[in-house]
Amino acid sequence: MNSTTTVFDQGREATVNTANHSAGLADRPAKIEVRDLSLVFGVGDKAVHALGPINLSVGDGEFLSIVGPSGCGKSTLTKVVAGLLPPTKGEVDIRLAGTSIAPIATVFQDYGIFPWKTVLENVKFGLTVNGVTGSEATDRAAMWVQKLGLAGFENRYPSSLSGGMQQRVSIARALAVEPEILLMDEPFASLDAQLRELLQEELLRLHESDGRTVLFVTHSLEEALVLGDRVLVLTARPGTLLDLKDVPFARPRTSEVRESREFNEMRYELWSHLKDQVHIGVTGDAS
Repeated sequence: MNSTTTVFDQGREATVNTANHSAGLADRPAKIEVRDLSLVFGVGDKAVHALGPINLSVGDGEFLSIVGPSGCGKSTLTKVVAGLLPPTKGEVDIRLAGTSIAPIATVFQDYGIFPWKTVLENVKFGLTVNGVTGSEATDRAAMWVQKLGLAGFENRYPSSLSGGMQQRVSIARALAVEPEILLMDEPFASLDAQLRELLQEELLRLHESDGRTVLFVTHSLEEALVLGDRVLVLTARPGTLLDLKDVPFARPRTSEVRESREFNEMRYELWSHLKDQVHIGVTGDAS
């Protein structure tokens, strides 16, 4: 049953729904199953154990935030899920409905859009390489340009857009192929705080409307909690599962959640789990 708790933060009253939104995930079928997954780069004396072993189940429609020290394998994990890197050991089982133009799409930190293509052409690119052409591709791309707040900029080139608008183009291109799984690798890391929060809110709105499965890599604990149904915390390299925490705030999430005592307590708790691993990642000293 949903419950509502009134909390006070710095003299202000905020109403926060503390129903465990992620509790329903247990009833959803698994979309991604990671079993005994490990990845080693190189061989012999030059081998680097980058990741694993990891066992993980991600529910259909779940938004999973992934945090951990730099170099722990967060991005590597998403690349293995995407099929861009083969695991050294273990397997990834992805259960697809087969109804999307492309089953998996990725959004990167560096935007990855083509400077010689217009906004509309960039958004159409994923469609055309997956066999959608002509007016259908144009109409689909135009719809996502509109949804991402880029209407009126269809014929602009990336050089004339702000960083936030360029990242919206990247997100629109990924969503235009209607993927069942969206992988996002620190997509907002290079944006200023105001743009970052704005795009977080847009991403939350889109996730509310389509309910697709999302794996979201971030260094920001606040961002992980604002966006995720659960937060996966990885250890220093080789990245293994340190914690997998439910985020107990019902959707839709508002700025009141960020300001609440419960939210800040959860952020502190995550950091208390993570800070020793960050130290290990920086110094290599596990003592």
